Order: sequence, then structure tokens, then C-alpha cells
Amino acid sequence: METGEECTRELRKARTSILLVGIANFLIELFVLYVLWGDQVDPTWRLQLTIIDTSILVFFVVLAALVRRWPVPSCVVALAGFWSGHVYLAIQQPSTLEQMFVLKVLFTIVLLKGIQSAVRAQRLQRAIQRVFG
Repeated sequence: METGEECTRELRKARTSILLVGIANFLIELFVLYVLWGDQVDPTWRLQLTIIDTSILVFFVVLAALVRRWPVPSCVVALAGFWSGHVYLAIQQPSTLEQMFVLKVLFTIVLLKGIQSAVRAQRLQRAIQRVFG
């Protein structure tokens, strides 16, 4: 396979991993907030949580857009941001750490795979630069 095509494929995988986690996390949060908890949540608080969840989604979309320019830092920041939010919530309410733990582990694996792809893409980018200057 040509190096340029392989680089593009690895960048696409890295970008997809960030988007997958961001979008899936957003949809799960909204499902819990509007369907599972439904009327148990005050409408004002639900709106605030929706705004926070939307902001987190935007964070992931921006990082996905930056993958082409900064592959590894974008993926690492996505992983750090994902866990920062969960650690913050766990400090506020420790029981949240174990909630949906399997999904947190799966999302972490997806982001780690994205970092691996980003590292490969960055190596390929450097190899291409050495050849073509």
C-alpha cells in the first residue's frame, strides 16, 4: 500500500475514534437524561445538562477536525478530556464512576486505538516529509 494512502487511512481511523466516542457518549447521556430519568429531572437542570453534554460533543468534534494537523495530541486530549469529566463527576458523586463502567472501558479502548492510529499516521507523515521535503 502506498504510504500516502496508508497515512490517510490511519488519520481517518483516529478521527473516527474521536467522533464515535463523542457522538455515542452524547446520545447515551441524552437517552439517560430524557428517557430513563424522564420526569425525575427538573426541566431547568435537564436543560443545563443538555448544554453541558452538547459542549462536550463540540469538544470531541473540534478535536476530530484537528486530527489531520495534530494527530497524536488530538487523540490524547480526547482521552484525557473523556476521563477528566468522569473523574470530576466521581469526585462530586463517587457512585458515578461505576455507572456504565463497561461503556467507559470500551470508549477508552476505542480512544487508545485512535492514539495508535494517530502515532502510525504521524510516523508516515514524517516519512513522507523526509522524501518530498
